[in-house]
Amino acid sequence: MGHFFTNIIKTFRSGPDLVNSRLWNCSLLRQRISYILLILEVFIYASEILLQTVELKVEMVGIHEKRLRKCLSKLKGIEKVEVDVSSQKVAVTGYAHRNKILKAIRRGGLKADFWSTQNELLSVYASASYGSLGFNNVNFF
Repeated sequence: MGHFFTNIIKTFRSGPDLVNSRLWNCSLLRQRISYILLILEVFIYASEILLQTVELKVEMVGIHEKRLRKCLSKLKGIEKVEVDVSSQKVAVTGYAHRNKILKAIRRGGLKADFWSTQNELLSVYASASYGSLGFNNVNFF
């Protein structure tokens, strides 16, 4: 990939000996710059083309699941949404960019971050520690 960009830069820098020619400076230079910008745009948006699964940690209770699904339904390219309320993990599969998914959830008023292995370790630790306490079916509300 780096070789590709170096060739473009060499092409951009090379030119005819008519460096002082205003015609070359204006038209050919603009053409090469627009070509480079077009290539960079393709690479920036290439991640939206591929189907990907984005895992997120979303702070929510059961009633927030409906709001979460509504926020994500507004995005184009979402294929599937899997919600695990107990571990607060959301898996979104689709063609949308991962930052757009995160932004849509945050716009809906939910606290969210990308899922990391640290979140998974904390989830396992919390379920092992607090799951064994048991409250003898006492309702607090």
